[in-house]
Amino acid sequence: MSPKNAILGDINEELITAYKTLRDAPEILAEILSLMPLNERFYYDLRAKHPSHLAPLDRTARFIYLNRYCFNGVYRTNRDGLFNVPRGKKTGKLPSLSEITTVAKTLCHANLFSGDFENCVKEAIDGDFVYLDPPYTTSGVRDRGEYGPGSFSRNELPRLITTLQMLTEKSVKVLLSYSDTSAVHALIDQGWYMKTIQVQRSVAGFANKRSCVPEIILANYDFSCTQ
Repeated sequence: MSPKNAILGDINEELITAYKTLRDAPEILAEILSLMPLNERFYYDLRAKHPSHLAPLDRTARFIYLNRYCFNGVYRTNRDGLFNVPRGKKTGKLPSLSEITTVAKTLCHANLFSGDFENCVKEAIDGDFVYLDPPYTTSGVRDRGEYGPGSFSRNELPRLITTLQMLTEKSVKVLLSYSDTSAVHALIDQGWYMKTIQVQRSVAGFANKRSCVPEIILANYDFSCTQ
């Protein structure tokens, strides 16, 4: 969408630090990445380093490198917040300088926020547009550490719904993508618009487990005529 002014937020401090560094020093970051060896020993040595002990540029390079060469591009941490995904066999590749500078230009229009979603959107006013894409939670499934410690959990759904209602009362346009769950369906009776879509899941240990799952797009405005 490339808005002239935006707030981009996430509770994952590693991600937001990476965005900030990429935005402010794309050329230096690209140079650091280009010097990183592409082998298993370097991957695990880099993974063992605590990100809080690194300078922002090295911390961001570590984040991008591990993301590109880990199994399936999964972000997962242990209880201490340390990245613990093994190195993958069929991986992507590091972004080029051109790709990094393109993203940096887009991020120049964003105020980057690290923290809880409720704090991120509380200053939204009439005429603003808010898109929320929280981690999907399933009852009875253990927390495997995706998205980092303290990320969105099932017991926070009531708080999410309260936040959506608060934004609606302020005449803020809201769009939410989430798993097809009864807790979110409760909003439908309050004038919300919903569309169910099938989404291909690609993050699974075995290819035969990667199937389509239903998700919902929920909005407090009629998006049937929008592109």
